[in-house]
Amino acid sequence: MTKTRLIMKRLHFMMASVAALVLTACQGSDNASALVDISDLAALYTDSINSGYNLELRSDDEVRADTVDDVFPSMPTMDVEPRYERSDNMFLKEAHDLFNTCAVAYDAWSWFEDYIRFSGDDYMEANDVTNPEYMTDPWLIDRVRNTDISVISSSELRAHARNYIDSLLWTIDTDDDYEPVEGETPEDILAQFVTAVNATLHPFADKEVLAKTYEWKMNDLQNLAYVPMQHYDFKSDDMVGQMLRLMSECKDFDTQCSLLLYWADHDDVMKAPEWLVAAAQRLLESGHYSPLLYDVWVRWRALYQFCYHGSSTWSAIPNNYYNLIRLQCYETCLKHIASHPTDIIAMNCATQLAGRSNIQRFGWMFGNSTSVEINELMPKAIGMEDE
Repeated sequence: MTKTRLIMKRLHFMMASVAALVLTACQGSDNASALVDISDLAALYTDSINSGYNLELRSDDEVRADTVDDVFPSMPTMDVEPRYERSDNMFLKEAHDLFNTCAVAYDAWSWFEDYIRFSGDDYMEANDVTNPEYMTDPWLIDRVRNTDISVISSSELRAHARNYIDSLLWTIDTDDDYEPVEGETPEDILAQFVTAVNATLHPFADKEVLAKTYEWKMNDLQNLAYVPMQHYDFKSDDMVGQMLRLMSECKDFDTQCSLLLYWADHDDVMKAPEWLVAAAQRLLESGHYSPLLYDVWVRWRALYQFCYHGSSTWSAIPNNYYNLIRLQCYETCLKHIASHPTDIIAMNCATQLAGRSNIQRFGWMFGNSTSVEINELMPKAIGMEDE
């Protein structure tokens, strides 16, 4: 497993590199009057409290359906013939290749992780087995090898994708005709792949100015939560009921998203995280755009995994399900950009959605990458704010 360890955790690097490039001009959501109705969710919560019944927001059948995706972790891709390919907007013109190139990388990596999952020494020791048939079955290796790169329009990006997939195969000692350049590691190959993806993104001259503008704008959006929070009773123990009520009473979609982000990093969120998950999913599936859409999605995914599947290395990880919501949010951003072609904040939001890696099994000190994401994104929720 020595070569495999060289690239554990490194797919997350693609997200960091890709998402950092597109920065922002000062334009907000066009959904000032849009609002997601979650009053029924608030009513459900009130009924469950009054009745003393612990309401299950997702049925066992729904959770079991999620785990099917864990066996087939392919990431959905956009149409091969993209709807924006004739757009005058350079970001929209390349949007399908940005998403699909990232999708190919994550798809190959998830299949690679499943190969490691079922053939690694840790698995054999944990399950007290020695060389069962499925561990020598080439099916999972073939899935890595046959990752569909035809969804990428750019021949240059396809070549980088093929090289990256071949480097994964090389780490598991296949007989494929591939030899890396002397001294070149799979990390180097991934870095070249990321550089090629970055080259498709719209360039900006003064990144420092744009970065400051982006920081100011996102801070303003996140601070929208403080307006409804003036009506929060901090003496009450009913955090969930209050948050659902305040979200129902918001005046616009941006404020709903901002309030949900405030809730996600609340000290008591882990006492009943399933209610936040349900509220976040309402926002994500609404079709409304907000610059905070990515921030809501990545927290929804982390808490959904924590609530329903767990943070163990061997937990089911339904990345397919998470990625269907990811694609829906990405297309919401593109629709907004089509009518607001200079909104670089929306381009940044779309880029972050495309560039965030799947939840990963291996390479972390404890369990899968969910715990790391929760610690990174919601430190107050797990008492790590001052760590």
